[in-house]
Amino acid sequence: MNMTKKRKLGFLSLPLLAAGWFAWAATSDTVITVTTFADENGGAGSTAACSLREAVVAVNERRTFGGCPAGARIGDNIIQLEAGSYDLSGGELAVKVPVLITGESTTRSDEINPLTGNMPNRVRPLTTINAAGASRIFNTEGSNGGLVLRDLVLANGRTAGKGGAIYAAVGVSLDNVVIENSEAVLDGGAIFLASNNASLSATGSVFRNNHSDGKGGVLAMSCSQDLSPLAQHDVLFSQSLLLENSSLQGAGAVEGCGNTSIALSASTLSKNESLTGAIAYAQPVATAGSGQVSFSHVTAVEHAVGAVLFVDGIATTTVSGSILGWNTGGNCVFGTLPPSRSSTYNALEGSSCSSLGGGSSSHNVPITASLNDELAPLGDHKGLTDIYLPRSTSVHLLDKGEVLESCTGADQRGISRQSGSACDIGAAERLQVTALDDTADSRSGADRMAIINILANDRFSESDSTIYELDEVFLPGPSDTTDPAFMYDAVLYGGANPVCSWRDDSEADEKKRRRLVVDNGGVETGTTPIVCQYRVSDTNNELSKPAKATANIKNFAPVAVPDTYVRRMGVASITFNPLENDHDDNDGVHGSGTWWITASPPIYVSEANQPRLGHIDATKGPCVDSTLSSPKECYFPPLTYVADNVDSPFSDRFSYVVYDKDGLASASAIVTIKTDAKDPDKGETGSLDVLFGLFLALLGWRRACRQ
Repeated sequence: MNMTKKRKLGFLSLPLLAAGWFAWAATSDTVITVTTFADENGGAGSTAACSLREAVVAVNERRTFGGCPAGARIGDNIIQLEAGSYDLSGGELAVKVPVLITGESTTRSDEINPLTGNMPNRVRPLTTINAAGASRIFNTEGSNGGLVLRDLVLANGRTAGKGGAIYAAVGVSLDNVVIENSEAVLDGGAIFLASNNASLSATGSVFRNNHSDGKGGVLAMSCSQDLSPLAQHDVLFSQSLLLENSSLQGAGAVEGCGNTSIALSASTLSKNESLTGAIAYAQPVATAGSGQVSFSHVTAVEHAVGAVLFVDGIATTTVSGSILGWNTGGNCVFGTLPPSRSSTYNALEGSSCSSLGGGSSSHNVPITASLNDELAPLGDHKGLTDIYLPRSTSVHLLDKGEVLESCTGADQRGISRQSGSACDIGAAERLQVTALDDTADSRSGADRMAIINILANDRFSESDSTIYELDEVFLPGPSDTTDPAFMYDAVLYGGANPVCSWRDDSEADEKKRRRLVVDNGGVETGTTPIVCQYRVSDTNNELSKPAKATANIKNFAPVAVPDTYVRRMGVASITFNPLENDHDDNDGVHGSGTWWITASPPIYVSEANQPRLGHIDATKGPCVDSTLSSPKECYFPPLTYVADNVDSPFSDRFSYVVYDKDGLASASAIVTIKTDAKDPDKGETGSLDVLFGLFLALLGWRRACRQ
């Protein structure tokens, strides 16, 4: 292992006019890399390596300790661990200042995520901190800042007090962290929020087999603070799994109190054992406050001892897009002071949750099938946490949530919920072959045709253990009658002569047609686009519902190219056509093929861009974009430039724009009119352009010498 410390301190001084010196300083993170798995604590012979415990001390005290460099006085501290197990033998780690402790990175920048088909991929934690049942793991009492943990397993923490793995007096943030097999004799088998405003945010994390002899198998908290009867806490579990946790006196997973917000989003609750509920938040009437509980796309199943949700004396309970079913210990329990409740798009078993409100008008689905009919068993479905995946034959969960337009965010595995015709109910979104609408404009140089890679945003499907890939693309025509529910005409509306077809990309497998060509015969679509429709199939032979491909056929502007012409000295005029090298090729044959059919397109030279030493003679007429309120005159080539002074050796210039047949103007181009006067740079004499420049340079030199 290597020990590195990265710290940058820069100082930059800049002279400012009559203002002295300005100093600027910048700092960056201090990274302390732990170089041994041994639990050293600054004793004799420990300076050769940096242990986790020594790194924590070095950060706390901002000094070198053991084999570790000093923590940062300014900036953030990061303690970096390697893959493997760090076994604690010296008791809990006391964290006194803000710090990020991270395991071996789980991000694989060169791996494809099997769920999204994109890079990078992320794997489960590779680094473990193991207390072996001898102590708590982290204690932040007295800390002046937050504790952030990433890519770690915290295992076998134990305390006779509160918080088996973490005693939190500050905010704790977990990202891809597993806390398992931890125990508290009092409250909070995994974590205890000890002080007012102590909070927890867990993303992509697992809480498994944690236990409290008191309340809260995963989490408990202080209820009051100083003279206030109600402490403040914020608790969020996102894309996380709370599995097989237990307590003897209260909630199997999370015990709430005070004025607390408890939110679970895209997460799974399963097999937690409790006296009350997996999530319990009950306030006495005398101290009822503004607490709230919310479930959003939660799968809460298989609770045999204790209900899922027990609330009393709090302000609100909101449940949406969630499964509360197949829990023999009960689903919902409301006390004598029930909160304001709302629910929508849930799958609910039995009547215990009916008082959540809503009913059929809120799209709640009553569960009548078995768990095995609706969900595959809890397992690894290629995410950071295990999930219950809706079966392809599910009648209560699959596509029973919000419609795609209203269904946002990601499921517990981090994949978009826009799969199928609507959201699935629960924490996991089953990947279904889904054709999604596309919109594109015509491409430059493609003869006013839109070419759309329609599979770029489409979704594939999966079985309970296999993820399939998109395979075929179908563009049915009027003769396709294989699906009576399908609109057979490939072009639904829009355009004058619309055609939708497949581009021949000479792919090895002709079935894998990906690029849709939308052609309107060169005619612009204006405000009414062309809309084609298509469907996709995958290697599981699952066929999607129709999707629309919307194309806007636009006109590309012509290109005006700069020109240079030479006028002979003593000759007043020169005639030329600046359009000879201009073109409309960006429109393909629909531009260049008709560019010269009629009279040469007009060019426009504004008053500000007229030549200064002469003038232009040519046939004039109104420009194509001329109006009564804003008249514009254009020249029709050829043009004749006439110098005001036939003997003037100076060059002149003007700029113009050119129109295509549809009246769209190009960017401006410059026409330069030079003379054939002598050029001293080539050994010739007589160029006043050059002599005048030399005169100005000499004048500037003389002035400088007089300074």
